[in-house]
Parts: sequence; C-alpha cells; structure tokens
Amino acid sequence: MQKENSSGPVFPNLISSDAAGIGRTLTAVQMEFIDTLDRANRAWFACCSEEATLASNFAKKVTAAGSIPEAAAAYQEWASQQMELFSRQAQNVFAETQDFTKACARIMGNGKGLGSS
Repeated sequence: MQKENSSGPVFPNLISSDAAGIGRTLTAVQMEFIDTLDRANRAWFACCSEEATLASNFAKKVTAAGSIPEAAAAYQEWASQQMELFSRQAQNVFAETQDFTKACARIMGNGKGLGSS
C-alpha cells in the first residue's frame, strides 16, 4: 500500500472560488432581505400597539363621559386620531413595499447592485 502525502488538503478544490463568491453574495442578499422583513415586522408591531392604545383611551373617555356631547367629543377625537394613524400606516406600507421590492429585485438579479439603495 502506498502512503498518501499528508501535507496537501484531503479534498482539494471541492468548492471553486467562483462558487464561494456566489455563496457569499447570496448570503448577503438573504441577510438584506431578512433585515427588510424585520424592519417591516417591527413597524407593524408599533402600529398595532398604537392602535391598541388609541382604542383603550377611547374606551376610557367614553366610559367616563357624563353626557352625550362628551361621548361625541371623545368619538370625534378618536376618529381624528385614527385617520392620522391610518395616514401614517399607509405611508409606512408604501415605503416598506418599496424596500421589499428592491430587496426582491436584487435577489432576482443575483445580487447585482447589492448595497446600493
């Protein structure tokens, strides 16, 4: 039996440098995609939390109202705050959709333009 040379690698060139580069690029693109989804998730959680706070405050004010005009004023205030919240949410959704679309485009483009927003 012949002895093998133990100074060289056991499995030379299993992954070419091109394949390793592609792997690094795909990993970077995936991380960017995950970061985009994470930002969207945090924004949605913040919106849900704000929505719950508005509903809680409205319920407290309506419950404490001593007359119909006070209850109507509480409702008007709540409706106004809801409209402001919906407007901000729509702007956030538009921005998040753009970020998500850009991340998808980079993934579909094999990472071309990675890092450029």
